[in-house]
Amino acid sequence: MEFEERGFFLMKRYLLILAIFLIPFYLVGCATGFQGEDINTISEAKLTDREKSLLSAANEHFFVFDYHIDSEYKKISAWVEKYEFGKKVESATGKIFLLNSNRDGTIVFTANEASPSSSEVDILFGISIINGGGSSKTSSLQKSIIEDKDKGFGITWSSNIMGETPIKGKMILANIIYDEGGQHMSGLQIDDEGNLEGIEGYDAVYVLRCELIRW
Repeated sequence: MEFEERGFFLMKRYLLILAIFLIPFYLVGCATGFQGEDINTISEAKLTDREKSLLSAANEHFFVFDYHIDSEYKKISAWVEKYEFGKKVESATGKIFLLNSNRDGTIVFTANEASPSSSEVDILFGISIINGGGSSKTSSLQKSIIEDKDKGFGITWSSNIMGETPIKGKMILANIIYDEGGQHMSGLQIDDEGNLEGIEGYDAVYVLRCELIRW
């Protein structure tokens, strides 16, 4: 009961923080619209130093992406998948959708340790999609399989987007890896089909995906 109450309070707190910072990201999305040929691309947002400082003050880990999609697609979707020892076990967040009312938009992904004083590593994830026509967001509190962080654990996080990248299928944008041993950790490996490779030895892998939808 105590954990549930603490988790609910932290979720409200981080949702409020996330909402506060949506306006700057919306401005970034509008300012970095792609020009010329209609292609479906995504890239890491070019944040100002002030925006980076604000995000860092409120979040342990964050990723911000700007996208451009043509009118052929009606929606864009984003969600976080979870893998334990190489096996997909569940979605760490629900899927969120946003109508393509404005071809340029921004995806924001945040991750924070929910209870820093606890011996367990519970993570609060947040996703937002914003464009000129509206926004969609979700959050989820994930209980980690790492039960005693005092014994040591490793964490790596990285973007999987390099420059302006075509959006294809259920595309991986970013990842966060947790491992209780914490030794010999390396970045995420993805094959040409977007499948994960070499993650069997890690306790938990979280990946942010996005997808374009025609209907």
